[in-house]
Amino acid sequence: MKKALLTSIVCLFLLGTAFAESESTAPEISLINSEMFGLTAAEKGIWKVESPSEKPVLTATTTQPTIIRTTTQFGKFHVEIKYALSRGGKASLLLKTDPKGLRCLEIPLKDTESMDDLQSVSLTNEQIITSSKFGRGFIGVKLYHGTIRIGGLTVTPVLSQQLFNGKDLSGWKAYDVIDAGVNGNGELTVKNGNGSLESSLRYGDFNLSLDVYVNGEGLNSGVFFRCIPGEKMNGYECQVNFEFLDGDRTKPKDCGTGGIFRRVDARKVIGNDKEWVNVYINAVGNHFAVWVNGEQVSDWTDTRKPDPNPRRGLRLDAGTIQLQGHDATSDFKFRNIAIEEIPVRERMTPPPIIQKSVKKP
Repeated sequence: MKKALLTSIVCLFLLGTAFAESESTAPEISLINSEMFGLTAAEKGIWKVESPSEKPVLTATTTQPTIIRTTTQFGKFHVEIKYALSRGGKASLLLKTDPKGLRCLEIPLKDTESMDDLQSVSLTNEQIITSSKFGRGFIGVKLYHGTIRIGGLTVTPVLSQQLFNGKDLSGWKAYDVIDAGVNGNGELTVKNGNGSLESSLRYGDFNLSLDVYVNGEGLNSGVFFRCIPGEKMNGYECQVNFEFLDGDRTKPKDCGTGGIFRRVDARKVIGNDKEWVNVYINAVGNHFAVWVNGEQVSDWTDTRKPDPNPRRGLRLDAGTIQLQGHDATSDFKFRNIAIEEIPVRERMTPPPIIQKSVKKP
């Protein structure tokens, strides 16, 4: 299909397409923050953030093509961008792109009448997978020329499998000194320790979303993944601990919720004890990223040599999920535990082109 025809079809699609009611999704996560954390651009200094202390706006001005993209790859998701593009400017939203922005689903963005009046473009997962032959990839924006302001770029991961049924511990096995159960609200409870609750199924590249409640002050837990099956907490650990030092949330006391324990601290502590907090984990190959309450807090690449044991090196093999009871003071609740395996990069048969939705907020 010719590019001009594709652009015309894209711009004519219906407005405000709703997500399918049968789809399970994680909470929305933001790809833009005040530090451009989790983003990478080849052309340094072109992309900047306005109003970093308020709601950040990502901006760029160029006469030559420039690309900014995530360091994280996504599989199934809904996406929305809110932007303004200078008259005569040219830009595109890149979905499931390769690192250089060459092989991807490219969605042209129309220029706007005002740089202060943001337009909104959204695509559902169904539209994306029907339009693209790629199972996974980065998300980015390509500015060919002109000025662009991006006031929002959000992703809602699609998760097809519930790991907890809200009724009993089907699909889970308890290890060592741990008291696990289901309370009257249909929430999974983990108390005491040192021990863990292990999933029966294994996952390699995946999205995992769950809500956690720390029922105490300064308590410690973790979400372990790619664990060696049958071995207690022998996997990568996404830390759960909301303590921080000197009244400064950028100084986690013990890695911080969303940090990869003993590998990289969370860049800030988001959330508090005695409140529900969402944790979203993305694992693809040797790259791991975590969002807490929709904001990215960690972005880490395991550069160690491959090893079946993650304590010694890079583990790429699929493994179990484990929820930690750290010690005798542990008292945690979990709910909305859902997961989606991230597919391989390329599918065998390219699907037909479809259109996207465009709306003005």
